[in-house]
Amino acid sequence: MSVGSWRKVDLSFRPRDLGLEACLSREWVLSNGLGGYSSSTLALMNTRKYHGLLVSSDNNLNRFMCLQKLDEEVTVGQNKAELSVNEFKDALKPSGLDYLDGFSFDLESVSLKYVVSGVEVLKTVRMARGRNAVIVSYAINNTQDSPVSMKVKSGIL
Repeated sequence: MSVGSWRKVDLSFRPRDLGLEACLSREWVLSNGLGGYSSSTLALMNTRKYHGLLVSSDNNLNRFMCLQKLDEEVTVGQNKAELSVNEFKDALKPSGLDYLDGFSFDLESVSLKYVVSGVEVLKTVRMARGRNAVIVSYAINNTQDSPVSMKVKSGIL
């Protein structure tokens, strides 16, 4: 079977139904076709040194961490929620897994759906084919009467 004849694979589920350990022990990877990639766990907590949103590759397949992660903070009315998950010596902070309501993976993208005070935030990660670039996009579905704001911070090693 050639690559062009692969059917699109779609894997969708609710990560919190799996639990933290299962989310951290399962990983995904997206390739740019040049040797670069984006990879992490289902909870988007990087547990390995090669996890990152953008790991670029040169012509000799030397790889470079360009963007390790993005940390998002969503505010709905007065309720502030941090969507990322980071591991520290004795704790996971913040607890973004509490808001993670859906995960979807296909051969081209990874999408995570967060729900904060009834507001849905969809984060989608895609690799740019043939380029050392990652595309991260957000869609907010606000059916509440409360105002919504979002901050995104990058993390580079």
